[in-house]
Amino acid sequence: MNTELTWLADAEKTVRPLSEEQPIWIWQPVKPCGPFAPRPEYHPSCEFNLCLAGAAIQYAGRFQFHRRPGDVFLAGPGLPHCASITQPLTLIAAHFLPASLMTLDPRGDGARILHRFTAQSTPASICVRPPPGVFRRLTILFRSMLVEFTRPQFGSQLQLQTLLIQALVELLRWEQEHPTGVEQLAATEPWAPVERALQYLREHFTDRVYAQQLAEAAGVSESQLRRYFQKTLGTSWVHYLQRYRIHRAAALLFEPTRTITDTAFAVGFEDLGHFISVFRAHMGVSPSQYVKNLTQPPRRTPAI
Repeated sequence: MNTELTWLADAEKTVRPLSEEQPIWIWQPVKPCGPFAPRPEYHPSCEFNLCLAGAAIQYAGRFQFHRRPGDVFLAGPGLPHCASITQPLTLIAAHFLPASLMTLDPRGDGARILHRFTAQSTPASICVRPPPGVFRRLTILFRSMLVEFTRPQFGSQLQLQTLLIQALVELLRWEQEHPTGVEQLAATEPWAPVERALQYLREHFTDRVYAQQLAEAAGVSESQLRRYFQKTLGTSWVHYLQRYRIHRAAALLFEPTRTITDTAFAVGFEDLGHFISVFRAHMGVSPSQYVKNLTQPPRRTPAI
């Protein structure tokens, strides 16, 4: 355990350029040698990064440990961290909004993955060293994410989400099959009421949903439900429901016989104009432009 915790007072909130329409952000920093480079920080997103080269003493909350090539770092929302870098550090890092996994996974595995980030209690659960074969597969997935992020084209956001989930599943399956002392995850408070609420939203997303009904389904008060959603997913249940409806709408629009109006009503919107504005806010384009993109062949990148 790190007994020198004065750096925690200098930790600053850093907000990555994440949004509902861009819930994943990938970068490849090369951090120079020096103490606390960059400055101590914490952020509302989850961080999942690979160490490709270099060395550092990593500080995370009250712990400190060594980072070296071949290890994996998992930081949940709000975890203060920084590093004293002894050899220039090269990483590939993925930041993602907590709610993005819950929206994509209706079976509850998303909750287990997010619990993996938020239930850290030891250095072994924050910095993991998988075997070389697993790390090589993770590196391939992360490099593919970096390409999709830095050279975006049609479908890049969906591809990013797919690659990120593949990387997370790869790591967590290895942890489950080869116990390393990392806590095996199970739904606990406040995950249990949040999962009950999510199940209710998935079953009733086409209906009008009221806070009182949702809180009763979750087995908590309305104020507790608001706090639990914000704590575990970093968003409100209203925004989660909107995002879930829009993702269902995007899937329906793949059907050639579906009209935009029919789709809006099918996913629970009662006003077409509201559906169009929410769809644009989440997807970055209007529903009509989205349908147009689906029917157009992807543009080819000219050979260099």
